[in-house]
Amino acid sequence: MMEKIRGEVYEGRNYSSEGVEKALIYIDCNIHRPMTLKEVSEHVYLNANYFSVLFRQQVGINFSEYLTRKRMELAKKKLRETNDSVMDISEMVGYQTAKYFTHLFKKCEGVTPSAYRKNRQKSG
Repeated sequence: MMEKIRGEVYEGRNYSSEGVEKALIYIDCNIHRPMTLKEVSEHVYLNANYFSVLFRQQVGINFSEYLTRKRMELAKKKLRETNDSVMDISEMVGYQTAKYFTHLFKKCEGVTPSAYRKNRQKSG
C-alpha cells in the first residue's frame, strides 16, 4: 500500500473523510456552545484552511452555513416541542444572545422564533 505523507491515504483509509466525520460528531456534541472552524479543525488535527476546503467538498456547504443550519434545525425542534423561552433556546443552540439568534432565525426562516412557534401551534 502506498503512503502519502500529507495523511490523505494510509493503509487504505482516507483520513480526510474521517476528519470531516469526526468534525460532524464534534459539532453535534458541542452545538450548545459557540465554536469556530479553527477549534473544530484543531480537534480533528487538520490545518484550518485545508479543513475548510475539505469540509465544503464533502458536506456540500461551508462550515459556517452547516453550523447555522444545524442550530436552526435544533431550534425549530425546541420551538415545536417545548415551552422553553426563546432566550433559553438561543443558549441551547449555541448563541450568546437571544437578539442575535432571533436575527439569524428570521434571516433563515423568514419569521421570528416566536412567530414560528405560534404558526406551528396553529397548524399542529
